[in-house]
Amino acid sequence: MTTEQKNILYFVGAIIAQVIVLFAIIFFNASILQSGNELRLTAVPVDPADFMRGEYAHLGFSISRLESSYFADPSLVYAGDTVYVPVIQSGNDVYISGLITKYLPPTENIRSGVTYLKATVVDGGAEPINQQGLVGVGQKYPYPNNYRMVTLKYGFEDVFMQEGKANIPFNSVTVMTIKVDQDGNARKDKLYVNGAEWPPKN
Repeated sequence: MTTEQKNILYFVGAIIAQVIVLFAIIFFNASILQSGNELRLTAVPVDPADFMRGEYAHLGFSISRLESSYFADPSLVYAGDTVYVPVIQSGNDVYISGLITKYLPPTENIRSGVTYLKATVVDGGAEPINQQGLVGVGQKYPYPNNYRMVTLKYGFEDVFMQEGKANIPFNSVTVMTIKVDQDGNARKDKLYVNGAEWPPKN
């Protein structure tokens, strides 16, 4: 087999691998939307425009920015960490029901009505310090400041829309329905603005 033939095989193999990954992601998302537990969250719209990806509505939620006191051990939570947020449905929103942990509890230990949402710490986590107590260098050690605001990202905050349809009125009642699987992975299902599905069909 010539070098050119090998390169062609590598190229074709890379394309096939990408297609497989793409279909796996599509199947994963579809399975969550099909069989996941539904929650409703009240959203606060922010409306940036990303010229590389088109217009989108960026939404904030009551569980997007939380006091560090909600965490089981806030001194060991750092930016980039994965955490699990226990919530209970209440009307068109959710509220925190228990301590936020870095590990998903076993199913048998989760109380009835509680759903855990998987999130990533964006900022507000503890600062890494070294053995000499200097912030920002060396290995991660617990930072003594246990009271701060922690920003979380769940992955359903950005809602992409057609050009010219991303302007959700700031005084509107905006509700998103999401679906959540048993591992805490959540996907956006539908968005409603003042009771009507958004964006409008017309």
